[in-house]
Amino acid sequence: MLSSLVMEAFLFIFLGFGILPTYLFFDVALIMFVFFIILFIPVGRSQNIIVGVFLFLQMVLSYMNICIYTALGDVFTFEMLSLVDETARVITMDMLPIWPLIFYVLLYGTCIAFLVWIRKKIVPQSVTYRSAIRFILKDVAIVGLTLAFVLYSAAVYTLNGDKKDDLYIFSDKVLYGSFSSSKQSLIKFGTWGFYIEEFFRRFYQVDTVVSYSKEELLAYKNSSEYNPQEQKLYGVAKDNNVLVVMLESFEWYGITEELTPTLYALANGYDFGTRNSVTGLYSNFNYYDFETFENGKTSVKRKDYQYIDGKYSKLEGVEPLDESLYGTYGLTLTNYYSKSKTDYSETSVILGNYPYNQSFTTHGGILGYSSKNLYSDVDYGFSLPSLLKDSGAVDVTNYMHTYLSTFYGRDTLMPQFGFENTLFLDQMSASIERGDSLSHIVKDSEVLDYYLNVSTSYDFLPADKSFFSFFTTVTTHGEYSYNPLLVDEYKFLDAVDYFGKTTGGVNNASLSESWAEMVRNYYASILDTERAITLIIKNLMEKDIFDETVLVLFSDHQCYYDGMDKVYKSLFFTDDESKGYPSPISWMRDSAYGENFTENSQDRFLVPAMIYATAITDGVVGSLADSHFISKFTCAFDLPVTIFNLLGVDYNTSFYLGYPVYCQSYDKKLGTFVELSVPAYVSCTGGIFDAYIYTEDGIILKYYKTNVVLPRDLQMFSYKVSEYIERWYKITYLYEYNMFK
Repeated sequence: MLSSLVMEAFLFIFLGFGILPTYLFFDVALIMFVFFIILFIPVGRSQNIIVGVFLFLQMVLSYMNICIYTALGDVFTFEMLSLVDETARVITMDMLPIWPLIFYVLLYGTCIAFLVWIRKKIVPQSVTYRSAIRFILKDVAIVGLTLAFVLYSAAVYTLNGDKKDDLYIFSDKVLYGSFSSSKQSLIKFGTWGFYIEEFFRRFYQVDTVVSYSKEELLAYKNSSEYNPQEQKLYGVAKDNNVLVVMLESFEWYGITEELTPTLYALANGYDFGTRNSVTGLYSNFNYYDFETFENGKTSVKRKDYQYIDGKYSKLEGVEPLDESLYGTYGLTLTNYYSKSKTDYSETSVILGNYPYNQSFTTHGGILGYSSKNLYSDVDYGFSLPSLLKDSGAVDVTNYMHTYLSTFYGRDTLMPQFGFENTLFLDQMSASIERGDSLSHIVKDSEVLDYYLNVSTSYDFLPADKSFFSFFTTVTTHGEYSYNPLLVDEYKFLDAVDYFGKTTGGVNNASLSESWAEMVRNYYASILDTERAITLIIKNLMEKDIFDETVLVLFSDHQCYYDGMDKVYKSLFFTDDESKGYPSPISWMRDSAYGENFTENSQDRFLVPAMIYATAITDGVVGSLADSHFISKFTCAFDLPVTIFNLLGVDYNTSFYLGYPVYCQSYDKKLGTFVELSVPAYVSCTGGIFDAYIYTEDGIILKYYKTNVVLPRDLQMFSYKVSEYIERWYKITYLYEYNMFK
């Protein structure tokens, strides 16, 4: 028992959770329960073995939590057992801290040695088998088990939470009933209190403290917070195709005019000019040279650089983009945030919602221990691909990902969500060069080049029918070690200036040698994404469907591998230009930051998102200099409803957790129109925040910006978020009762 508590205390202290759980009785009661059950075992050696097994499991759980939390900011749940194979593929040595492992091994060894010593030296040999059993059963075990039950019942009884409270949704009673935040559940109820409950709840249903009748849900379903047809963007891109690209682990600092001109052009609403009827390319899409080889593949080379003797060098006076053409088309979401796992971000855009505290991507698993058929019988007519197809907005829906079909169960989920045609790496041509790890497995640009320019086996961007296509990248996924597939990208990168580059032994960001190498490797992978997007633009132009396509790019989450979101990214958030920049967004670097950036700041999770369409003109959004930049707080849930709005597709607003990026509703109390937006990002990996306030659970403050007035702003934040989460629960029950029809 003592060893178990020491293991837990070390875990809590190491991760900054405190020392012991808030409701320590949960932990102690369950440890006592197991302890006294073990005392029923009559043979000492068996007792030692069982004690060893339990402590070993706790040691493994504790160390796994340290690794997972260090890398993802999340904690282990048993749902993850279904992703063991996927997780093993992305584990790197830097995710395995050595000192906690040494501590746990030493503690475990000491405990086992002590047990053996007690058995051999302390326990009297005169105590017979029969008398020991009688003593344990009568005088110790029964009393101990009773005490354990009393402690556990007392712990449940003392949980705070009153349904009359406006913030009841954040109470510990609701947390205990739902385990909606794995991290908070671990902190509150402890290792034993959380994991024993979490394990057995796979086999029985806990009475929920938040529930709704079908009548209440029907009333919610038939309500409407706003009218989609009255919004500014409604129907402006009607009859357009839609291409969505999810950029793996992508950051704003990777989008600069010098490094990635195509991405920079899209982010700045660039006017690509008019189409040349001979080449098919647009007049201002003129900063790359394209060469087609005999095998059909395409070479992409910058015109403002020359390549001589194996080296690139900048041509003086030649710039890739014309600044006067910025701010012409599209929308750039400059306050778009994401703190999640890849599968969550992807599914959030495809569905526009997510069942609260559930996971779609848990198929198979160890001994079938998973939610294998989670909501497989739900009518997904509300999903982005299904509704676009069923409404007649598009003719076909396609999905392509440059990794394995079984990863996150995508081979099952994507057809379930409404994609008619899917293509994954294990189904692709063997002629596409492969690497040996996830981030090095393949180049996104090579895959797109093959299926856009060489093969006709998968028509991802068809010219003869309207389409919704979704592409998920992989090259920029960590870890950021040298990638032999990116030989040309490294050569070009050495000729381009970037923050963190080492020249003549001096690093312009004062990075260590190892950090400079990781940054270099990440930027090389970014160049592959630039090439992939460039090939997409070229293909759309050549097919003469560029002006009839809405292109949506968004990052699934920040670049957390190797701690880049805490170390390298933090260099951008400073007003001291000798140390970095006030913003990682290159065209916003001349504005003051004025904050004290820490790893608790939500700015770690500020990532790129943009919607480029030539249908989104000044006439739609206005002609001011920043009209094409959306500064309101946005997230993944906002993208699908914005797409519906652009294409003039009607939808039930109650089915979605986001809002179009332009969304107004008349407020009868105020007597005026108000802009609607998500009140906060509710992270599946822990944390609830908006652009100004970061909380642990909607109430406990972790970080706030200088313009926040306490406690007023925090109270307003908590109330709005509680209403939002209540809506989230209602949508979850729509899944439970299959009420999306």
